[in-house]
Amino acid sequence: MQFHLTYEGPLFGSSKNNPRPDHKHHIRRIFHKQLKKLWSEDDMLRQLKHGIYKNAPQVHPDLPRWQGLASRFGIGNYHFVPLVMEELALSCSLDILFLRPDRPGNLIRSADIDARVKTIFDALRTPRNIGQLGKSQNPGQGEDPFYCLLEDDGLITHVSVRTGMLLEPTPAALSKNGLINDARIVIDVTARPYTLTMGNIGFGA
Repeated sequence: MQFHLTYEGPLFGSSKNNPRPDHKHHIRRIFHKQLKKLWSEDDMLRQLKHGIYKNAPQVHPDLPRWQGLASRFGIGNYHFVPLVMEELALSCSLDILFLRPDRPGNLIRSADIDARVKTIFDALRTPRNIGQLGKSQNPGQGEDPFYCLLEDDGLITHVSVRTGMLLEPTPAALSKNGLINDARIVIDVTARPYTLTMGNIGFGA
């Protein structure tokens, strides 16, 4: 299964001392809208049932898959629907095009590039605890359930990052004078089974 996710706007690195949960959840919300559209438009995902498979939790197998997942992945007032999950023996690869206001190829000179990509990884997965939701303790309109790409970022098996010069600032950077941290991100996602089972056979096509 292959698709693209995009983000444009300020992109900050994070650290142990400054994990930036509000910033990450802002980006997570943008990915949620795109993944919600994917689940509603993709024929396989739209028809997918929770099903019976190895180590399946006690969820009625005829429930739509999104509904079964939302009933299980609750944090605070949120109900999350991850797409790539270990129990389904799924993994994913990410090919990232990272446009920023710098000369092409300055990957080494941009010392915070890894921290900024890690921010994207954290925004792609379900939060591990309520603190990672930042100040957004309640889902907004259209965010129940809340769609995420990953149950855990350990399911990412391959990452490639291409950098390039951002030739046109994003609207958010223009309005906030945040050009130094401005970015446009295009993520080519490939989700595939690492072991083919009855639960993930649709992802192997």
